[in-house]
Amino acid sequence: MRRARPGARAAAWLLLAGWLAAAPVLALDPDKPFRDYVADSWGVEQGLPQISVLSIAQDPAGFLWFGSQGGLARFDGVRFQRYTQLDAPELGSHVQCLLADAEGRLWVGTSQGLLVMEHGRFRSVPPPAGQEPFAVRALAAAGGRVLAGGPDGVYAVDGERLALLHPLPGPALSLLPQGERLWVGSAGQVFVVQGGHAEASALPWAARTAQAGALAAAGDTVWAGTSQGLFQYRQGAWRAFDDGSGQGAAPVEALHADRDGNLWVATPQHLDRIRDGRLAERIQGAPGSNAVRAIQEDRDGNLWLGSMVDGITRLWNGWTRQLGTGEGLANPLLWSIAPGPDGSVWVGGSDGVDAWVGDRFERRVPGHRLPHPEAYSLLVERDQAWIGTRSGAAVLRGGRVRTPPALAPLQGAQVNGIVRDRAGRLWFATTAGLFQLSAGGELTRYAEHHGLADVRIRLVHETRDGRLLLGTYRGLYEWRDGLVLPLGRQTGMAEDTMVSAFHELDDGRWVLGSTAGEDLRVYDGRRWHRLDASRGVPANIAFFIVAAHGHLWVAGMRGVYRIPLQELDRALADPAHRVAAEMIINSGADRPGGQQGRCCNGAGNSRGLYRDGTMWLPTRDGALLLDTTRAPQAGSGPPVRIERVQAGGRWRAPAPGRALELPLGERDLKFEFTVPSFQPMHAVQLRYRLDGYESGWRELDDPALRTATYTNLPPGHYTFEVADFGRADPRQGAARLPLEIPPRIHETLAFRIVLALLIGGAPYLGYRLLQRRHERQRAVLERLVQERTRDLQAANARLEAISFT
Repeated sequence: MRRARPGARAAAWLLLAGWLAAAPVLALDPDKPFRDYVADSWGVEQGLPQISVLSIAQDPAGFLWFGSQGGLARFDGVRFQRYTQLDAPELGSHVQCLLADAEGRLWVGTSQGLLVMEHGRFRSVPPPAGQEPFAVRALAAAGGRVLAGGPDGVYAVDGERLALLHPLPGPALSLLPQGERLWVGSAGQVFVVQGGHAEASALPWAARTAQAGALAAAGDTVWAGTSQGLFQYRQGAWRAFDDGSGQGAAPVEALHADRDGNLWVATPQHLDRIRDGRLAERIQGAPGSNAVRAIQEDRDGNLWLGSMVDGITRLWNGWTRQLGTGEGLANPLLWSIAPGPDGSVWVGGSDGVDAWVGDRFERRVPGHRLPHPEAYSLLVERDQAWIGTRSGAAVLRGGRVRTPPALAPLQGAQVNGIVRDRAGRLWFATTAGLFQLSAGGELTRYAEHHGLADVRIRLVHETRDGRLLLGTYRGLYEWRDGLVLPLGRQTGMAEDTMVSAFHELDDGRWVLGSTAGEDLRVYDGRRWHRLDASRGVPANIAFFIVAAHGHLWVAGMRGVYRIPLQELDRALADPAHRVAAEMIINSGADRPGGQQGRCCNGAGNSRGLYRDGTMWLPTRDGALLLDTTRAPQAGSGPPVRIERVQAGGRWRAPAPGRALELPLGERDLKFEFTVPSFQPMHAVQLRYRLDGYESGWRELDDPALRTATYTNLPPGHYTFEVADFGRADPRQGAARLPLEIPPRIHETLAFRIVLALLIGGAPYLGYRLLQRRHERQRAVLERLVQERTRDLQAANARLEAISFT
C-alpha cells in the first residue's frame, strides 16, 4: 500500500478542518418529537443501486457513501453515482461497513472481503497469505491505522494486505475507538484493547450467546447493541437497559450517538431515542424509521437512516412544528388563529373552535352550535370570544354560544375579520360590506352608497395613529367619519388591487399582499411600490405578514418566504434592485429551496399570530408553528468540483493546479461537475461558463444533470468555471479549470504568416514575370529593328552607288 506523504496528509486534514470550522454544527433539536423533523427520502427510483442500505459514511470532500445489498453509491445531494460488481466483483455482495479516511480513500467492507477505493479505482485488500478471505463487518481508524474486524480478532492494513493485529478468542463484530482504548464487540462479550493488551468484559449470563454487532459512546457511557437487546457499561460491568416499556428486549440492528447526546437505537420493530440514560421517544411507522440498518450524522447536523425497505432518509430540524389531532385538535382543517388574553391560542376550523392551553388543545365550541360550522375569523377578549363564520357571526360568553339579534343582518355573509378599535367599536369585515357594532348594540352597514366599489371586504386594520383601513377586492379604503374613502389611487395603486393581507412596519411604512399578481405593495409615505417576481419576490398570495428579527415574513398560499428589511430599503430606493428573498416553507412556489410543506389558509384578519418569536399559521393539517429566531445555516460549504472532462470519447480527470492539455484536433468537450451539499435550506444553483469563449453564465437545463457540452471550439486558451449562485458570493468556492485547445497546422501563426506572404507576394511575382517577359520581347524587337535598319542602310548604300554609276 502506497502511503500518502505527511505533507499531503496534513493538507487533507487542514482542508477538512477548515471546512468543518466554516460549516454549521447544528444537531437535531432534542426537544422536537420525531414527527416534527423533516424527512426526505431517496430510493432506487432516484438512483440507489439497491433499496436495502446497510452502511453510510461521509468522506473529507463532503460526499456521502451508501453501501447496500447490491452495490455502492456516492451521493452529492442531487444525484447518485453507482458502483457495482462491474467496478469490483466484491461489490456484488453486501456492503456491510464503510470508512472514509483523511487521505481521501474509501474502505469498503463486504461479505467477501475488504476493498479500498483510491483515485477512482477499486483494489482488493487480501487477508494474510494462506488465509481465506473473510467477511468484514466493522471498520475503524485508530492510531494512524485502518482496522478491520475479522473472525479471530482485529486486523490492520499493512502495506497491500491485512495483518492480524489483536488476536481474540472470538470474532470482532464491531469496533469503537475511544482515546487510547479500542472497544471490540464480540460474541457474548466486549473486549477493551489498550496498550496491546485485550481485556474481556462479559455480557450478562442471559446474553452469553448474544452478538455485539454495534457499539456507541454517548457521553460517558458505552453502549452495546446485541442480538438480544441493548446493554450499557456502568461501574465496570455490562447491564441490560430497561426502557420501561415492558415489551422486553429487541435485537439491535444499529446504534449511533449524535453530537447532541442522543443515542439512536434501531431494532426490527422500532427506532428508539435515548437521552440521559432514559427512553425519550419510541418511533414506529414514521417515514424512514422502518427496518433501519445504518445511522449516520453528517457535518451539517442531518441524521441519515439507511433502511432495509425504504432506502435512505434524511432527518433535519426544519423550521416548523405541527400541532394537530395528536395534540387534541378536533379537526385539522384550520382557517383562523387568534391570541387569548390569558396566553392561550384560539383556532377556528371547519368544525368549530379549539384553544391551545398548556400543551394540548381544548374544545371551546363545536361546529354545530355556530351559525355555520366553519369558524372563519376570531376575536378573543377577556370575557367573551367573537366568532365569524361563513354565514354570520356569534359570540361565546360564559360557555354559551348565542347570536345577538343585532347581528342578524350578517346572516348569509362570510365574516373575514373582526376588530375592536380604540373607541370600543366592533368592526366586521364581510362579503356583504363593512359592519359596525356600537357599544349600545346598534349595527351600521357601509356599502356602495358610502363609497365602496366592491362590498366584499377582506380585512380591517387600525393603524398606530388611529386610522381605520379596509382591504377589499378592489383596492384599499379608509373609513373616516362615516365615509369610506379610496386610498392609493393617486399614489400608484391600481383600483383592481385585491388586498389579502396588511402589515404596518415600525417605521410607519405599510405593506400589503395582493391576490392579483401574487405580489407585495409597499407604501413609503409618498407612493406605492410594487414588488413582484421581476423584482425577486416569490409569487405568493399573502395571507399573513409580520416583521421579525430583521426580516419581513410573508405567509401565503404557496408557502412562507422572508426578505431582509435592508433589502426592502434598497428595493424602494432603486427600482432595478432585485431583493434577495429566501423560501422558508415551499408549498409549490415558483422557485426551489425551503422546507417542503403545506401552508396556509384564508385571507383576512386572524390568518396568523406572532408571539415570542414564533409564527402560528392555520393549515389543512392543524396549526403550523414557525420559529423565526432560528439562526441561518452558517458557512460556505464545500467548494464546487470539476470532476472530469470528455474529449475524443475518453474521460480525463483534471489534475489540481494544472491546465488540462488536450490532444490535437479535439474540439468537442463535455464537462462533469458537482458540489456535495446537504443543507436542505440551501438550493444549489450551479452555473457555468467557458471564459475566453463566452462572457455570460449559463444555467443548467436540468439541475440533476450537472454537465456542460461544447462543440467545434476554436483553438485557444480557456478557463472552464462553475459557481454556485445560490450563495451570497458565487465566486467563493467556484471551480476553475484552465485548458488549451491546440491549433491544427493550418491554424498556426507561422502558417498564416507564410500564407499571407504567399497571398501578398503573388501579384508582385506575377508583375515581375510579366515585366521580364516584356523586356525579352522588347530586346527581340530591338534586335529585329536594328537588323532591319542595317538592311535598309545597306540597300540605301547600294542604291546610292547605282545612282552614281
